[in-house]
Amino acid sequence: WGLSRKTLTDKNVDFLGWSEEIIKDMKNMYNLKQIPIVKELVGLEFLWDWLVLLLAIVIQLWLLVDLEDFGMRTSGDKTCGEGSLTNMIEIKNFPADNNSTNVCVSKVFSKAHDILGAVHLASTILLAATYATTNWHRFDHPTFNWRAFIWGQSSEQANAHKNTKHRMKIDITSFYNVWLLIMISCSALGILFHGQLYCVHLMHIVAMFDLLTRVIRGATANRDQLLVIIPFAVFIIYIYSMIYFTFARSMFDNDKMEYCNTLAQCFSTAIRYSMRNSNGGHNYSWTDKKAFTDMWIRIAIDVSFWLIYSIIGIKVVTALVIDGFTSQKKLRKTSLEDMSGVCSICGLTKDEVSGKGIDWDTHKQEHNLWSYVNLFYYLKNNKRSSKLSAIEDEVLEKFERGEISFLPRKTSLSWKRVIKEREDMREKERIF
Repeated sequence: WGLSRKTLTDKNVDFLGWSEEIIKDMKNMYNLKQIPIVKELVGLEFLWDWLVLLLAIVIQLWLLVDLEDFGMRTSGDKTCGEGSLTNMIEIKNFPADNNSTNVCVSKVFSKAHDILGAVHLASTILLAATYATTNWHRFDHPTFNWRAFIWGQSSEQANAHKNTKHRMKIDITSFYNVWLLIMISCSALGILFHGQLYCVHLMHIVAMFDLLTRVIRGATANRDQLLVIIPFAVFIIYIYSMIYFTFARSMFDNDKMEYCNTLAQCFSTAIRYSMRNSNGGHNYSWTDKKAFTDMWIRIAIDVSFWLIYSIIGIKVVTALVIDGFTSQKKLRKTSLEDMSGVCSICGLTKDEVSGKGIDWDTHKQEHNLWSYVNLFYYLKNNKRSSKLSAIEDEVLEKFERGEISFLPRKTSLSWKRVIKEREDMREKERIF
């Protein structure tokens, strides 16, 4: 999916670059699996993934039927407190205050929650540990520049030996890394606070399923433009807040949570009403402007806000999100068509191969990308041994230099065989 698909040359060069990094990843995984504990940890990564999500679902379903307000409790067989299990006490000793904001759970859940919470926390930590162990070599973490320190080199000179294009590099501050820290924190705090914080872990379903990840990626594809729209919308709301406070602050009804006694209150109220689907305008109470002659003032304010904020602002955001989905879908469709209809190694199309009477699946098996990766892995592992032939040494040398001349171009073994058979057939026909 990640190959550059502009031209066949770009595709081949990018494939060699990807292969180099995949081989490093394979070597790292091989070394890790030599350690028995790490081997078991990595092998059970899918289990930690599912446990984090499924235990969160179980706890939340239990809370859905069990968690209740202290003043509205349905039975006396409850354990109540201010949120922390360390403060939980028996219901018979708890003050009978109907205005209490404390919550109650059943004694069964209170005891089971300790076990489920401990398992959930352990699963979350193991998931993070597995991810960190298998991807540590990919993290773009800062390192001390020994070359610059010892030889007095500049940063450019000291880093000249490094490959500037890292296709599998992971930013240490990436969203998934931050997400793992959030999950560990919420899992630990969830043990102390009745398990409510485990609802955060339900969002882990996005990381587990590629479809949801693509949806999020499509919605945020135009994030730079979306970030510009946000202050634009806030500025519009602020301008109308100033208009309301200066000319019409007495129209607001505090009983309906319409506050405008200060500019800050006006701004807060305008933000709240701007987030509502009002079909144009803010739809305030207008307590002091209910005469027919006041309608034109309301029309002017509501219509102008509707045109500037709802049509220009909100519709632009919607258009950007839709455009992001469309561009991601188009890119995926183009990549899928290229992978299913064009050979990534030699550049022959499915129609060209089928036109010679060669089965397309057979051709793909001949030029399987992973077969080439396995070949490169074998060559790299035996670089300093006497196992390699002269041809293999030459292929390895070109691979390490990023040269693509050893890759077949518009040909394959079955392709050459068909051409040879047809040439032999024409030669026989000419002779006889």
